[in-house]
Amino acid sequence: MESPCTYSGLSYFPFRERNPLPSASTATMAKPNYQFEKRKRDMDKKAKKEEKRKRKAEAANATTAASSSETATPEDTASS
Repeated sequence: MESPCTYSGLSYFPFRERNPLPSASTATMAKPNYQFEKRKRDMDKKAKKEEKRKRKAEAANATTAASSSETATPEDTASS
C-alpha cells in the first residue's frame, strides 16, 4: 500500500472518494416538491370550475328550452 501524502499536517489518500456514502443516521428524506403540488392543486381547481361552469350552462339551456316549449304550447292552443 502506498504511503499517504501529507498536506498541512493531515494525511490523506488522493485516490479515496471525497464524499463517501452517508450513513443511515445522517441520511435525510427527500424534500417535497411544493411547486408540483401547487400546480396540481391549481389544475384540479381549474378543472372543477370548468365542470361547474358547464353544468350551469346546461341547466340554463335546459330551463330556457323548457320555458320556451311551455310558452309555445299555450299560444298554439289559444290560436286554434
